[in-house]
Amino acid sequence: MKMGQAFGEVRDLGPILQERSRQAVEGILEIARILVYQARMGDAIELLDSEAVHILARGLPSEVGVRIRLAKAECMIYRALYANAGYDAALEVFAEAERIAADLGDKKLLADALYLTGWGMKFREMSANRTHAAVVPHAERSLALREEIGEERGIAQSVFLLGLCHEYGREATHDEAHGGIAEAEACYRRALGIAERIEEKELLADITRDLGWLCRRKGETDEAFELLKRSLVLREEIGFKVLLSPAYHTMAVMHLERGEPDEALAYGREALRMATENGFERNRIPPFLPIGGALRMKGRTEEALECYREGLELAKAMDHRLAINEFERQIAELAEAA
Repeated sequence: MKMGQAFGEVRDLGPILQERSRQAVEGILEIARILVYQARMGDAIELLDSEAVHILARGLPSEVGVRIRLAKAECMIYRALYANAGYDAALEVFAEAERIAADLGDKKLLADALYLTGWGMKFREMSANRTHAAVVPHAERSLALREEIGEERGIAQSVFLLGLCHEYGREATHDEAHGGIAEAEACYRRALGIAERIEEKELLADITRDLGWLCRRKGETDEAFELLKRSLVLREEIGFKVLLSPAYHTMAVMHLERGEPDEALAYGREALRMATENGFERNRIPPFLPIGGALRMKGRTEEALECYREGLELAKAMDHRLAINEFERQIAELAEAA
């Protein structure tokens, strides 16, 4: 074989090697997603930060590097959510991905980056008990781009995020009076219709959860119950451990409000068990409220008081102001009734 012919054949391998590298990165991104579902965010971040991933990405288009950054930032946001710290570091990674996507002129990638940045900001604002005003520009810009390119899944995501912005207000403080309930519901129902049409389970689980809570705020308890139950079923089908405990907690609250203490107790205890098993201390806080409420409804006031006190100590350790206020209110009510 002549030297020139040999070099030519090696050059011909270039596209094949690039495609294999792309496939390998796709596989790694899927593994990272599975790790997040299993509540192993640290392992997912370590994988995406590995030298092997960086080597594979070097020979691929820049958009692949952006997707890796976005995946890593998603993992960081979930970790921040349950540690109640680290949001800014995750948002810096999102912002870097957003800048690169804008430079590349890739509308889909930029829309994804804008949406995910807004999604990450949403969790940060919630943790600080602030409205979603800062999220609005990201939701609106991502929606405009996605409508322009006609990406249905992306449209549903951005519309849903915009609905959250409406519901939790655009004012400087978190107050239900500032929320645009009608606008939020319109967004949720539009997003729900798209998600049902394309059979996107993960998005359906999110939308039915928040639409259910909105219906509960409006006093439409039967629809709220069915929507929240549907969200839980979807969470179980998906197997997303990070969000299963909150889904069980939600059903505990709904059963308590329906005057069904046994069911509330069962769902609340399962929510607490899951949160403890997954190691998410912040997820352990909410179930103590419906568990205490169910015990109180059953006349077991001493157990209820002990439950509220345990929840209060955990809330104080995590500096969860809303939960602290609610536990203190419940304890005061029991003291007055004694």
